[in-house]
Amino acid sequence: MDYKTTCTVPETELNNFKNDACQLLVITLDELLNVHRELITNPHRIGYYHLTFVMEGKGNLWIDSSKYKFESKTVFAASKGQIQAMEYDKNTKGFALLFTEEFINKYPQDIGWINNLLLFDHSLPSPLVFLPDTEYLELLIILSKIRAEIRIDGAFAKEEILANLLKTFILIAERLKRTTLNKKIPCEG
Repeated sequence: MDYKTTCTVPETELNNFKNDACQLLVITLDELLNVHRELITNPHRIGYYHLTFVMEGKGNLWIDSSKYKFESKTVFAASKGQIQAMEYDKNTKGFALLFTEEFINKYPQDIGWINNLLLFDHSLPSPLVFLPDTEYLELLIILSKIRAEIRIDGAFAKEEILANLLKTFILIAERLKRTTLNKKIPCEG
């Protein structure tokens, strides 16, 4: 595989998964495990943003040397520049949404908004967002729409629609992350 080396940790880009200039890639966890096992199971610095939507199964995630256990109906994210590795059994089902900063930041007012989200803030105790049934189904529908839109060749406003669907997915996960954190913060008074 084509690796750039930074501090002896391999650096990966989206073209490690697909040999074209894509800025958004939706890939099944099956394909990640079966085709890219060496890449995802070994620590690597990511040059893109990574959202993982776990539908069923369980596994382990390492981000910047911290280990987290994930399970069914979970979303987690990693930011560009972080060191990541994952392991999970072959029965784990779900999707990874990999995207570039340029894809999500189409307009000047977009620059940096994603870095202010708690979803991508790994100074928090856990990057995991556990999904209640309603939000799980909502994110599953959005993911289905993203996958359908990707398959349409040359459609009017395709990239804009994909960027907005991805932002909607991210913002729903962010809302859940904030709700979870607010419930865990004790009230004073």
